[in-house]
Amino acid sequence: MLPVYDIDRVVFASSLAIHIIIASITIGMPFAIGTLELYGILKKDENIKNLAQRISTLILVLFAIGTLSGTIVAVEMYTLFPKFMQIVSNTAIISLYIEILAFFMESLFVGIYFYSFKKYNNSVLHPIFMYIIGIFATMSGFLIITLNSFMNYPVGIEYLDGQYIDINPYSIFFTPIEFIEVSHGILASLEFGLSMFVLFISYKILKEKDIENIKIYGKALKLIIPILFLSILLLGIFGINSIDTLAKYQPVKYSILEANLNGNISNAPENLFGIVTNNYTLIDSIQIPNLQSLLLYESFNPNTIVPGIYVNESYIPSPNDITIAHNSFDIMAIFGFLIFFISLYGLISLIISKEDKKDKKFTLNPKYTFYMNKLLLYGLILLSILSLISLETGWIAAEVGRQPWTIYGILLTVDAANLNPGIVPIAITFELIYIALFVLSIWAIKRYFIDKL
Repeated sequence: MLPVYDIDRVVFASSLAIHIIIASITIGMPFAIGTLELYGILKKDENIKNLAQRISTLILVLFAIGTLSGTIVAVEMYTLFPKFMQIVSNTAIISLYIEILAFFMESLFVGIYFYSFKKYNNSVLHPIFMYIIGIFATMSGFLIITLNSFMNYPVGIEYLDGQYIDINPYSIFFTPIEFIEVSHGILASLEFGLSMFVLFISYKILKEKDIENIKIYGKALKLIIPILFLSILLLGIFGINSIDTLAKYQPVKYSILEANLNGNISNAPENLFGIVTNNYTLIDSIQIPNLQSLLLYESFNPNTIVPGIYVNESYIPSPNDITIAHNSFDIMAIFGFLIFFISLYGLISLIISKEDKKDKKFTLNPKYTFYMNKLLLYGLILLSILSLISLETGWIAAEVGRQPWTIYGILLTVDAANLNPGIVPIAITFELIYIALFVLSIWAIKRYFIDKL
C-alpha cells in the first residue's frame, strides 16, 4: 500500500484534475456564448441569439458543479496539507481572499444574466453580463495561478532557525515569474473552454438532420473559429516564453521537465519521452541532437548552455516523479503543435470556403461549405480532446516538476502533508464519491442538456 504521504498527493491530484476541467470551461465558454449573443442582437439574427441563450444553460449547470468541486478542493487543501495552508495564511492569503470576492461577483452576474432574459432580451447589455461572468471567472483563475507562482518562486518570506520572518503578504503579486505563468495558465484555460464550445457545435452538426439547423450551428462555428485560433496562437507564444523564464528563474524545474540529469551542458539534445531509472539515468528516449540548446532563449546556437541537475544534489524529485513530469511536458508540447495545425486548417478553410448551393453534407473539399467539411468537424473534435489532455498534462508537469517541494525552498511536500493514517479511508471514500458524482454529472449534462439543445 502507498504511504500516507503519497495517498494525500493522489487524492488531491485527482480532485484538482476534475476541478481544472470545470474551472477552465467556465473561463472560456462565457466569451464564446457572449460573442454569439452579441452578434445575434447586433445583426438581428434571432437564430444565433436563441442558440447562444440555450447554450448558456450549460454555464449555469457547470457553475453549480464547479462550486461543489472548488469547495471540495479547498477542504482537501486544509485537511490533506495543513502545514501548507498554515504558511499560506501568513504569507499569501490575500490572493485567496480576493479570489473569494471574484467568485462572489461571478455568482452575482450568473444570477443577473439568467434572471434578465426578458428584460434585456434584445439589449447588448445582456451578452455583456455573460462577458462579465467570464471576466470574474478569469480573475479567479488569475489569483489561483498567482498563488501557484508564489509556490514555484516564493518571495516576501524568509526562513531562519525554524521561523518564517520578514513576511510581506503583498509580495505574492510581484514574483518575477507571475506574468508569464499567469498568462500561460489563463490562455490555456481560455483555449480549452473555447475548444469545448467548438466540440459541442461540431457534435451537433454531425448529429443534426435538419439542414436549416445545421446552417445555424455552422454560423456559430464561423464566429468562434477565429477566436479559438487567436487563443491558440497566443498560448503558443506565451508557452515558448515560459520555457525561457523557467530556465532563468527555475533551472531545477526546467532540468526535470527536460530530463537533463548530467548537469549544465551545451550542445544539449532534446529528450523526448523516456524513463528515469533508479540511478537517475534516462533510458528509452528519443534524442534530437542539439535541439534543446538551439531552442532555449531562441538563440539558435548549439553552444547555448542549458540547465541540468546533478543526481547527488539534495532535494531533487524521485525517478518516478521526473519520469511523470518529463513525459507529461512532452505530451503537452507535442499535442500543442497538433492543436495549432488543426486550428490553422480550420481558419484557412473558413477563409477560402464558400457556400455549396447543393447543400451537400460532409464534403471533404475545404473550398465548399465550411461547416459541412467532415474532415474539419472531426478534426475540431480531435482538437478538443487534445486540448483536454494538454491542459491536464501541463498542470501535471508544473506540479510534479516542483517536487519534492510544495513551496519551493520553503516547505517540502512531505512536511506539508497530513500523515495521520486515520485520514486515508475518509479521503479515499470521499474521493470515490466525488469522482462518481462527476461522471454522473457529465452523463446528465449530455442527456438532459446537450442532446436537448
